[in-house]
Amino acid sequence: MSKVVLIDLTKCYGCQSCVVQCKDEYVDNDWLPYSKAQPDKGQFWMRVGYLERGEYPKVKMSWLPTPCMHCDNPPCLLAATGGAVYKRPDGIVMIDPVKSEAQRQLVDSCPYGVIYYDEQKKTPQKCTLCAHLLDNGWKEPRCA
Repeated sequence: MSKVVLIDLTKCYGCQSCVVQCKDEYVDNDWLPYSKAQPDKGQFWMRVGYLERGEYPKVKMSWLPTPCMHCDNPPCLLAATGGAVYKRPDGIVMIDPVKSEAQRQLVDSCPYGVIYYDEQKKTPQKCTLCAHLLDNGWKEPRCA
């Protein structure tokens, strides 16, 4: 059974709580073999974009949370070498933090722009859908 990311955009008002939860879970925390720690600056495994419409005084904002989409046919899987990217039976697309070392091409392979390259660790990184938590009984990722 595959996991599906479903975000109700009518309930998102741009509070960035999902971004903060992701940072809280991953900054300074290695969750090997799932991921290395996320840097505190420059990477947003969950980000919230927006679209502004209208003119003052009637401006309307729409928000769009964008995590990894855990694609059915992930382009990053095709771009990876040596088994650096794999898809779990539950549908979560993972980047192996050891096998992916120096595979910068993974960043360019993502059509959503949600794979980042950590220059210090020489590793591409992205949302893991909190697989380490799901594997330990959690029902949903922290951003939910």
